[in-house]
Amino acid sequence: MWSPVVVVVLVACLLPSAQSQAFTKCETAAYPPDKQDEVPLYQVDLDRPPRDRWTPLVQAKGVQMEALIDDVTQLVQKLFGERVLQFLLSSLSEVTSTLPEPYKEEIEGISSASGLPVSTVTLYNIFYEIFTFCTSLVVQDPSGHLYHARNLDTGVFLGWDAHNHTWKVAELLRPLTVRLQWTLGGVTVFESLSFAGYIGVLTAVKKDNFTFSLNKRFALNGGFIGLLEWMLLNDHDQRWVSFLTREVMETATTYQEARDGLSSPTPAGSRLLHPGRHSARRGLHHHPRPRQL
Repeated sequence: MWSPVVVVVLVACLLPSAQSQAFTKCETAAYPPDKQDEVPLYQVDLDRPPRDRWTPLVQAKGVQMEALIDDVTQLVQKLFGERVLQFLLSSLSEVTSTLPEPYKEEIEGISSASGLPVSTVTLYNIFYEIFTFCTSLVVQDPSGHLYHARNLDTGVFLGWDAHNHTWKVAELLRPLTVRLQWTLGGVTVFESLSFAGYIGVLTAVKKDNFTFSLNKRFALNGGFIGLLEWMLLNDHDQRWVSFLTREVMETATTYQEARDGLSSPTPAGSRLLHPGRHSARRGLHHHPRPRQL
C-alpha cells in the first residue's frame, strides 16, 4: 500500500541544498581525453540471461555503486529519519515487482551481483524519471557534417561539498560513468554512455545510422505524475522512458524507425528527445506529451 510520504521523500530529495558557482573556464583540449580521463568501455551481451548480463560490470564498479547509494540513503535518513527511509525502500520493492521484463530480472541480477538491496537498485534506475536537467544540441557545420553533443548534469543540487566546491552526488557518479557496447549474436547493435548499474539508455549511437540523447525539463504532468500513476493507480500501460529508448536502440535499423518508435508510446515522464541522422540536414527535437489528467 502506497502512502503520500513516499512522494514527499522523493520530492524533497530534489530540493537545492546550496548555491552553485559559475564556471567561466574555456576548455579547448577536453577531447579526445587523456588516458587517465578516458571513460572505460564494457560490453553488454544481450545473448546472456538478463540476470547475468550486468554481472561483470557490477562486480567491477560495485564499490562505487555502494558509495553513491549510501550517500543518497544517508541524505534521506537525515532529512526524514530511519522509519521513513525503511518505508520508502520497502515501497520501492513493490515497484520492482511491477517492472516489465527483462528489466525486472536485470535489476534483481544487479542486486544479487552487488549485494545491494533490490529497492535501492530500483531507486537508482528510476531516478531519472523524476529528476530534471541535461541538455543536448545538434549542429551542422558548413560542410554539412552533423555534430550531436550533450551534457550529463545529473546530481546537481544534491549535497554541496563546500570544501571542494562540487555537488557530492555528481562527483560520486563520475567514477560510475561508462561506455557500453551492446551486442547480440556477436555483433555490436549500438553503443551508449551510461552509469554502471543503470540499465536504461540516456545517450546512444548506432554507428553510420543515427544518434540519440534524452533530456528532461520539469513538468507537473511529467515524471512525478507518471510515477504516481504507476504506483497508486497501477497504470502500467505507460512506458518507462529510458527503457523505451533502450528498446528503440535495440530494434530500430533506420532513422525513421527510431523516430516512429519514440513518437508512439505514452511515456511516464515529460522528455526532450534528440535523434540525429548520420546524413546531413537531419535532426529531430521531439517532445513527447504524457496523457492529460
